[in-house]
Amino acid sequence: MDVALRGEYHFLNGVIMTDSCHAGELLYDAWRHYTNTDYVYLLDVPRIVNDDSIKIFQIRLQNFIVNFENHFSIKITEQSLFDAAALYNKNRALLENLYNLRKLENPPITGLEMIQIMNKNWIMDIESFNNYLQHFLSVIENNPNKADLKNRKRIMLMGGKISHPELIKIIEDDGDAVIVFEDICTYYRYFDRATETDQDILYSLSKRYLSKIPCPRMMDDGTRWNAISKIIDEYTIDGVIYHSLKFCVTNSIKALTLKEQIHEIGKPFLYIEGDYTLNCIEQLRTRIRTFLDLI
Repeated sequence: MDVALRGEYHFLNGVIMTDSCHAGELLYDAWRHYTNTDYVYLLDVPRIVNDDSIKIFQIRLQNFIVNFENHFSIKITEQSLFDAAALYNKNRALLENLYNLRKLENPPITGLEMIQIMNKNWIMDIESFNNYLQHFLSVIENNPNKADLKNRKRIMLMGGKISHPELIKIIEDDGDAVIVFEDICTYYRYFDRATETDQDILYSLSKRYLSKIPCPRMMDDGTRWNAISKIIDEYTIDGVIYHSLKFCVTNSIKALTLKEQIHEIGKPFLYIEGDYTLNCIEQLRTRIRTFLDLI
């Protein structure tokens, strides 16, 4: 929001947000009130997953499309949605292939490298990124891993957004560890599940977004823990570090239950809080080093 208030998003034609949490709703209100962005839309996403909620979200997606078309005087066709779904299905399949390589005893990339790859995913044209990722996969699949990571402690990083790579560097460089899986907002959950393209496209999109691994803002019937426990086994996780932004109630509350569940299967768990700055980085460094020394 501070960047928007400084006018550095002046190039935007519009902003589309979701009610991911109460803070997200307040961000929508503040953005509309304090910035000059011409188009600001809040998409209401259900918090439960069943047949009714999928149909409700389908209707909300349709309402959003109509609103978007009317504002920008464009037409979004069903075929264009099918084409986009196919393109992003390919993108998600490539990312899943990359993640699967991290199950190896000597993973081909570090967590820091994974973050750099995902950052490219958000800023590059999707077709260009798919080509880049295909080439990258062919390189690491056909060339022996130069880095010896097989004796490092294998860490699963969980929680909300990670604003600075410094946290990753502390875990991997200071703690003789390697992050082999990230369950944070914009990583595995982004490419979990493909969009089905053999039925109504809006229904498929609604089903796909609601049926993937639930994030902490969703009502959960045990699906999230079942997925996490399976990941811990498949990726041979030695310990879990859960990072939450300070005052993020959604993530901090869910961490309490998760801590108990992970301890029950005999895995160490560390909960840490940070913010969008690096002011607390030395405190986090001390806690992370101590945690990794105990594994």
